[in-house]
Amino acid sequence: MTRVLLIALCCVLTSNCTRSTEAPRNAPVASTSVTPPSLERMPGAVLYRAQVAFEQDDLTGLALALSQLDAVGLHPVGDEARDVLARWRAAAADRTHVTRGRVLGPGFMVGELGPREERVLQQTFLSGRRAAISLSSLETRSLEVTVRNRRDESLCREIAAHVTCRWIPLYTHRHTITLRNPNAKKTRYQLVID
Repeated sequence: MTRVLLIALCCVLTSNCTRSTEAPRNAPVASTSVTPPSLERMPGAVLYRAQVAFEQDDLTGLALALSQLDAVGLHPVGDEARDVLARWRAAAADRTHVTRGRVLGPGFMVGELGPREERVLQQTFLSGRRAAISLSSLETRSLEVTVRNRRDESLCREIAAHVTCRWIPLYTHRHTITLRNPNAKKTRYQLVID
């Protein structure tokens, strides 16, 4: 079974290498997938799904494919690739469909803030699902965290060595998370976003 799937995948991946005279290059593509889950996150497959979603104006599918591109760490090489990615991101940003959960799933960051340094992050949380961030100082020095919604309303503001903020967004939108080191010494941190 695995061998049959690999052969089918090779045929699909190489089918665009030769130009067919029977069908136009922009022929519609079926929206169902028989690709096994382990192959669905391959960079080539994710790029293909993003292009198809963009061409079919499937903004939800495009947003999902873009988040998977980010997750696998695929970056554009060259101006043309950057332009295509910018068009895809602009189209996905116009998406008004409400879904639930955090766009990229749980994630974490580690970093260092210099004395009185501030770092601003943008993170999209989806409506109706519990959102949370936890900030910890590795030197047990107090750090300040502020979370604001798109209307610039404060959802959380805490100063401590270990802070957790929780809320439930009413709408899917980008939130601004500000980390600030009020200390006179540099401080390392860990941030968990869920």
